[in-house]
Amino acid sequence: MHGLGGIGKTTLALHYAHRHRTDYTLIWWINAASPDEIETSLTTLTHTLVPGWAATAGRSAQVAWAMQWLTWHPGWLLIHDNVEDWLCSP
Repeated sequence: MHGLGGIGKTTLALHYAHRHRTDYTLIWWINAASPDEIETSLTTLTHTLVPGWAATAGRSAQVAWAMQWLTWHPGWLLIHDNVEDWLCSP
């Protein structure tokens, strides 16, 4: 969903995620305000799922691990919050 700021998109996404939490194997919030924020959200996912390994791995390895985990494990929901126009451009 998309629209002007402040109309309740984030709140609606939060309510959806809460209501359907049993329908997904993982629900993860991605701060998509910038490419760096997306990477930070993915590294946080890695730290949550494999904290011991993530503590010693570099940032790019953590991002790659999160992306690979998502590829191998179906049934997840990623909510991209604060998406800017740069992400939606062709």
